[in-house]
Amino acid sequence: MKNILILIFASLLTGFCLGDNEDMVKRKIVIFPFINKNKVIEYNYLSDIIMETVRSALFQKDLYEFSNYSVSDDKFDDYKKDDLLNLKTVIKISRNLNSDIALSGQYIIFEKKILIIIHAVDIFTGDIAAVTKEEGGTGIDLFNVINKSITDILDKIILKLPMMNRTEYNNNMKKMSGTILTPLKKTGIGLISAGSALMLIGLPVLIYDVAGYSSVLIDNRQKYLESYKNYEAYDKSYYTFTGLLISSICISGAGLLLSLISIPLFLVKIPNDNKQLISFSINFKDNYNNPDSRNLCFMINIRL
Repeated sequence: MKNILILIFASLLTGFCLGDNEDMVKRKIVIFPFINKNKVIEYNYLSDIIMETVRSALFQKDLYEFSNYSVSDDKFDDYKKDDLLNLKTVIKISRNLNSDIALSGQYIIFEKKILIIIHAVDIFTGDIAAVTKEEGGTGIDLFNVINKSITDILDKIILKLPMMNRTEYNNNMKKMSGTILTPLKKTGIGLISAGSALMLIGLPVLIYDVAGYSSVLIDNRQKYLESYKNYEAYDKSYYTFTGLLISSICISGAGLLLSLISIPLFLVKIPNDNKQLISFSINFKDNYNNPDSRNLCFMINIRL
C-alpha cells in the first residue's frame, strides 16, 4: 500500500512539473550585426563571424526562438550601421520583428588588440539586461576572445532573461504589440487622417448650404414666382445650392468611407513568418597554426 501511494504521489508530481514546463515559453531573440566601430577594413569579416557564432551557440542551447533571418536583415539594411548601436533603434527594430530580446554589439580594433562589447536588451522593459566586454589580441588569440565574449553574454542572458510563464509572456507581447506601427496600422492612420480632413471640409459646407444658403434660394424662388422676373438670380442660386450640396455630400461621404475602411486595418493581424532555420554547427580545431588550438564555428542554414 505504501509503495502504491508513493507511485501515485510521484505521478502527480511529474504531471505537475510537466504542466509547468509546458506553460513556459521560449523568448524570441534577434541578433544585430556587430559593428566594426573604428572601421578597420581588414577586420570587417569579423562582424559576420561573431553574428553567426552567436546564432550557433544559441541554437545549441535551445532556449530561445530566433526572429526570421531574412526579415531582420532587411530591417537592418534600412539603417546606418552606427545607428544599430543606439538603444532606441535596437528597441524599435526588435519590436517591429516581435522579438523581446536583442543582442547587439561592436568590436574596436586598436593596434594589435581587439575589444568586443555585447549588449543584451530586454525589449519588454526597454533596459539593458546584460553587458559583456572582452579584450585580447588580434593574433592567434582572436577567436578565443570572441568565444569568451559570447560564452559570457550567453551565460548572463540565460540567467537574467530565462523562459517566461505563457500568460505573462503573452501579456507582455500584447503590450509591446500595441506600440508597434505595422504597415497596416500606418495605412489605417493615413486613411483616418485623410477621412477626418475631408469630413472637416465637407460637413461645414453642407451645414452652411442647408442651413444658410438655402434661405437665399427660397427668397430668389419666391421673388421669381411672384413677378416672374429675376430668373437669373433664382437660376444662379439654385445651381449654387445644388453644387454645394452635391460636393459637400461627396466630400463628407468620401471622408466617412475612408474612416470606415481604416477600422479593419487596426483590427486585422497578419501572422508573422515564424518559420525557423535548421542550423548545423561545425566545430574544428586548427592545431596546425596554433598548438593551443582555436575553435572556429560555421553554420549552414536551411529554410523549412
